[in-house]
Amino acid sequence: KNENYSVCYCNCIRFSEILSNTSSYIYQNTGELLNPLVDFLSFDRYFPIPIHAALIKKSILNKVGFFNEELGANEDREFWIRSALEGYNFGYVNYYGVYYRQHQNSMKRDKEHMCKGFIDFNKKIEKLLQNNNLLTVELKDVLANNYYTILRIMINLDYGYQKQKEIIKK
Repeated sequence: KNENYSVCYCNCIRFSEILSNTSSYIYQNTGELLNPLVDFLSFDRYFPIPIHAALIKKSILNKVGFFNEELGANEDREFWIRSALEGYNFGYVNYYGVYYRQHQNSMKRDKEHMCKGFIDFNKKIEKLLQNNNLLTVELKDVLANNYYTILRIMINLDYGYQKQKEIIKK
């Protein structure tokens, strides 16, 4: 009901189908966005706004459109960035209002798919920011850190140089 916000979001509780007791829940405190564009870009924020923990005004969907499913990963992040670029405000409610079950076959568990998706996302956003003359030094640093994070993930997965090159090339 607050006219100052176009999106309201809350915290969520993540759990796996193989974990059944409440001690295995992961309480994800989403937190308030201090700088929405930077927060949405940074991979250091696991889920800046979990899509299932948000209420979105229809006017946003009419203006910025829906998810870009061609990305294959980070469609929600890209949607939030387009919304932030349009100047929409995000209101945070410090409340655990969503339970999110991450099943065994979740896309998030396919690390190679996620790495490729992160790279595609980063490239698309970098181009979007360049085309709109919005690529500041701060945002360049965030994007560079994202590439570093992706490489760290691939190294931790013990992907050799050739495998890393293959994923980045895709």
